[in-house]
Amino acid sequence: MDEEVQPAVRPRRITQNLTVFLGRACRGRNKSESEENSKALAEQCRFNLSKMSEIREIIEKRRESTWKRMTGDEYIEMMLDDSELRKPMTEEQKQMRKDLKNRFPTKMCETAPNPGDVWYQGRWISAGLHKKYQIFEKNKTMATPKEKEEDEDSLMAFGLFGDLLDDIDRERSGEETIYSKTATQKQIKSLVEFIGGFSKWSILNMDCRREVIKYLDYKSRCHLGICSKLDYAAVETTPLYVYKVDMIDNESHHYSFSMEPFDNVVVRVQFHHDFNSGKRFELVFSQSGEDTIIQWQHFFPRKRPENRKIVLESSNYYEEAVKFGEKWMKKCNFELEEITVEMSNYPFECSILKFLPNCKHVRIGANDVDSFEWWLNKVPEQLDSLQLLTDFEQRDDFTLPTEFLNNPRIMNTPNFYFWCRASFSDEQFLNLKAKKSNFDCVAVTDGGINRFLKRWVNGKGVDGFKEVTLWREMVRNQDELIEGIEVRPWDDDFEEEAYGFCGDFERVCGRGTCFQIKSLRDPLQSVTLSIHSDRVSIYATGNRCEYNGRVYTSYSIP
Repeated sequence: MDEEVQPAVRPRRITQNLTVFLGRACRGRNKSESEENSKALAEQCRFNLSKMSEIREIIEKRRESTWKRMTGDEYIEMMLDDSELRKPMTEEQKQMRKDLKNRFPTKMCETAPNPGDVWYQGRWISAGLHKKYQIFEKNKTMATPKEKEEDEDSLMAFGLFGDLLDDIDRERSGEETIYSKTATQKQIKSLVEFIGGFSKWSILNMDCRREVIKYLDYKSRCHLGICSKLDYAAVETTPLYVYKVDMIDNESHHYSFSMEPFDNVVVRVQFHHDFNSGKRFELVFSQSGEDTIIQWQHFFPRKRPENRKIVLESSNYYEEAVKFGEKWMKKCNFELEEITVEMSNYPFECSILKFLPNCKHVRIGANDVDSFEWWLNKVPEQLDSLQLLTDFEQRDDFTLPTEFLNNPRIMNTPNFYFWCRASFSDEQFLNLKAKKSNFDCVAVTDGGINRFLKRWVNGKGVDGFKEVTLWREMVRNQDELIEGIEVRPWDDDFEEEAYGFCGDFERVCGRGTCFQIKSLRDPLQSVTLSIHSDRVSIYATGNRCEYNGRVYTSYSIP
């Protein structure tokens, strides 16, 4: 080993250290750190940059004379998937891809370059190495923030981005991370002064560039992406945070584009959980002859928005809209948290979507069970909310079958709303884990509702239950619904006790015939059974409260 490159400054360690320091500079440390520490951080960044320059020179001298550096064009070409290739390809592009396949068979070959090779995370690896990766994934454990503070080496324990993945998990769980504080202006200024305003950006390798890019918003990424081919490649290969993607066909309120209804698909991409944050954009796809028209509104400060459009020749608007929406899912590694798809003929055969590992809020509109099943298989088994809907004209005829409803994504979700008939049996209804649910009831009987109420009264219902509404136009047997349960009708005495609540309930939920039912476990808690000609609803309205040492029941709509 050359004298200049000792184990303490190995290229991989230098890269990892620089990644950590860049992360700290972008996000900052906790408030107790002094300005001297921020200067020390900048010093460390500068030291690592200089070492990277020295290492690069040493590596260049060691390379064989026939070695050829990959160009920006070649890198971009290698990162393209089949759906992004220009068709038909030019002869130059064909030759480039042929050369790349010879130089990088583990990345470019469609079939295994060596017998027994396994496709893993975008490249071919040997079966033995794949087995080691599987064992590592099974056995790995993440370091705690305290361990990270005590031993900086633990930040690199699981490869280049082990620490970053660890922090992502902790942020989602609400646990504070060592990078969760925003850097102060003085820290940023000090860092910029020491590293020369990123004048050495050009010598940063791709991993370090991606570490910086992941802190940029979408506009800043776009500006960086047009600076050079390498910057473009770095931006394209750095996952972007996308909170939600909507794809909806035939929305009818696009009056800024046409006063007459027209066939369309809306694709809406949202970067923030709050819709009103403005961090989103929306495109409207429609057909004009053989071409696709894409329209959107461009907003200006203190001016009326302008309509903009582009034309994609010889294309189908439906397929182009889906391709565009799925491409944005791909930009965030398919890690969006919410999805809405309301499309009657989703082109499943063209889809690149495999799985949405972080999606917890799902709203799907379709007209057949197979489409619903396809989408439910793309999301985790434990959801936070689920909505399934059909066309308005089909809601009285289409029914979700009993077998389909056994899907754990339905049975285990805490909140669901079905705008269609659902053939839940009494047993399925009693085994639901939903705190809030609403559906057109087909098979749940009065006896099943009675058993549901008895479970809640005896403290065996779903923890945190809020409400359930069972829609069906029929005359319910009131005696069977409340058989064996102590109930209190909403009479004058109750209305006086729950002053103001009954009027609010009637305005929001409708009155019907109402009974208040107390819990045997805690008599200060109760539910309201509301019986109408077209539905039966159960609401958790009575809650235990304490004020100035007095314990009482407070009534409110959940």
